[in-house]
Amino acid sequence: MRVALVLALLVVCFISAPAYAMEWLGTVKVKSLRVHTGRDASTPVVKALSKNTKVIVEGQKRARSGKSWCGIRERMKGSTLGYVDCDGMTHSMTQSLYESL
Repeated sequence: MRVALVLALLVVCFISAPAYAMEWLGTVKVKSLRVHTGRDASTPVVKALSKNTKVIVEGQKRARSGKSWCGIRERMKGSTLGYVDCDGMTHSMTQSLYESL
């Protein structure tokens, strides 16, 4: 009975885990980092981020060109802002998302 209760609690905790569990903090390391609408430098630029700007990295994906693109959003905002060249940022899944919220 106790094992079933513990398993049920684990399932509930797993299902109700926050959506941001796989996100992490990133910091712009270049003078200006262009945010694109897609994972390609030829897509329109939405915004330019300045050095030391902190963003939430929602994921990283390698394009066919071999370049890694990070999906980002601004801190304290809900929707994806766009995509940046991951080489223009410092980011780590081990870096706490909550360090400076």
